Amino acid sequence: MKKVDVSAIKNLIAYEGEPALTLYIPTHRYPTPPSIQEDQTRFKNLVRQGCDQWRQKTDNKTVTAIETQLESYLSQLDFWQESIETLAVFASHEGIQMYRLPIETEERVYVGTRFDITPLLLVESMNQPAYVFALAMHEPRLFRADLYGMEEIAVDFPKSPEEALNIDEMFSNSNTIRSGRSAGPNSIPAAPHGQGDASGAGHEERFMYLRLLDEKIRHLQDFDESLPFIIASTDTEFGDFRSISKMKNIVDVHIPGNHTNSSLPEFHQQVTLLLREHIAATRFSKTLERIQELQGVRASFEASDIAAAAEIGKIETLLVPMVDMTADSVADHQQPEPLIRFDDRFDESTRSIVSTVAANGGSVVGVERGSLPNLSAMAALYRY
Repeated sequence: MKKVDVSAIKNLIAYEGEPALTLYIPTHRYPTPPSIQEDQTRFKNLVRQGCDQWRQKTDNKTVTAIETQLESYLSQLDFWQESIETLAVFASHEGIQMYRLPIETEERVYVGTRFDITPLLLVESMNQPAYVFALAMHEPRLFRADLYGMEEIAVDFPKSPEEALNIDEMFSNSNTIRSGRSAGPNSIPAAPHGQGDASGAGHEERFMYLRLLDEKIRHLQDFDESLPFIIASTDTEFGDFRSISKMKNIVDVHIPGNHTNSSLPEFHQQVTLLLREHIAATRFSKTLERIQELQGVRASFEASDIAAAAEIGKIETLLVPMVDMTADSVADHQQPEPLIRFDDRFDESTRSIVSTVAANGGSVVGVERGSLPNLSAMAALYRY
C-alpha cells in the first residue's frame, strides 16, 4: 500500500461524477492480536455504515461489489499486521484505492460526487522528511525518516576512529561541550568552544574522523541537502560535528544519547516529536505571522472571502484548524499525539474550499484547533 504523495492526491482530486465513498478508519501502529481484532471490527462496521449510505445515492450492484471486495480484507492477516494510525478508503464505480496515514483521524464516512481528501492534505503538509544521523565514535548510522517510519541508508562508514585513521588506540580526555541544544522542554544551550581548547591526546584524530563522516554523507549519490538533518548523539559529539560540518540544514537541537542500537519504533517516536516541535511549529508560526501582517491585503480569516478567493485560484496557503494534541485516542498514547478531528465546523462548505484550493495548486496545512486568532475556522494567504 502506497504512502500518500502528490500524485495520489492529484489522482483523487481529479475524480468527479458518480457518487463515491470515503472512509477514514483509525487503526493501530505495531498491532497486537487484540488491537487487530479491534481494527477489523471498526473496519467492518464503518464499511457497512458507508455502503448503506452509498446505496441511497447510487446503484446497488456497484455498492454490493465494492462491499464484498472490502470485506474480503477481513480475512487477510498480513493486511492488518501492516497497520499504522489510519486507513483511508476511497471507493467508486471505478474501483477501490486505499492508503495508510501516519496520523490518527476520527472515524469518518462521507458520500459525495468527490472524495473527501482533507486528511490526506493535512498529513502531506505535516509529513516533513528528514535525515537522522545516529552519531557515535563507534558504528554510526544514517537514516531517512518521515512520519511513516525510518529506513537506514547504506553508508560505508568506518566503524571507529581507529579503523578510519589506521591507528591502534585513541584517547580523548577533552570534556569540551560545543554549541547546541538537546531536544526537550528543559534543553540547555551548550557553551561554545574556542581554538585550542582540547589539547588531550586523540583530539585531532577525533575531528579527522568526524570530518570523514561528514564528507561520506555529503557525497552520497542521492543526498538531498535541502532536507533537515537531525543528529542523535551526546551533547559533545553534536557540538563537535556541527562545528566541522559543511552541511547547511543541521537542526539546531538534537536527540540526546547514543542511538546506534536503539529500538527503531522508540527512536522514530523521538524523531517525529522533534520534527513536530522544532520544525513544523516554526513553519506554522512564520505563516501565521505573515497572514496577520497581510490581513486585508493578501490574506484573510473570513470564510466567505476565502471561499471566493479559492474559486479563482487565488489561495497560496490555507490553514485549517482540525488537529488536536491528545493522548485520548484509539491507540491510547502515553503522551499527546496529533489527532485529526471532524468537528461541527467541518461542513460541506469547508470541505469544498479545501478541495478547490488543492485542485488549484494551493497548500492546505493542518494546524491545532484553537490556534488561529479569534478561534477562526480557517485562514488564508493569497498569491496576489
